[in-house]
Amino acid sequence: MGDILSWLILLCTLGTVAFTWGMFLSSMNRNETNGTPHEDFEERIVELIGRFRHLSSVRLQMLDRKTEELRKLIDEANALYSALSVKETEVRASEMRLRQESSKTEDLPSSDHLKQSEHSETEEQEQQVEMSVEKKIMLLSQEGKTDQEIAKLLGMGTGEVRLILSLFAGKNHYSSDSVI
Repeated sequence: MGDILSWLILLCTLGTVAFTWGMFLSSMNRNETNGTPHEDFEERIVELIGRFRHLSSVRLQMLDRKTEELRKLIDEANALYSALSVKETEVRASEMRLRQESSKTEDLPSSDHLKQSEHSETEEQEQQVEMSVEKKIMLLSQEGKTDQEIAKLLGMGTGEVRLILSLFAGKNHYSSDSVI
């Protein structure tokens, strides 16, 4: 009986070792197929980073397109505004000429002082007509007038005055001895 009992203990020990080994291999196989929670979390983060990169690149491309569209619109608006300013200057010059012609054709008897003041006013108007808008702006700026004051005096927009000042400030920077 002692022999049978030792065989039985040996078989039970081998069975226990085999069962334990099988469970260990089974758990290893399960971890490989399911992955650990840490690996799942890492995969999810990598996926989210990829989505973020894609979305941000798409948004940046859209922003670049919109920026380019705005630049084109600003250039077009500046061109239209400068054309409008030129037309406005031409209209004002023609109005001044019409006023001068109408004042010359009128022969109303008046005193010499009145004639002199009218003559000096027409000379000032002629000088102002002959002087370009850019010259007027630069001269007023050199006198120390602000952009708003210049715009108000010449009946222009402040942005246009600033634009002309910045354009001609660059030109004067290169040739400081020339006056506009």
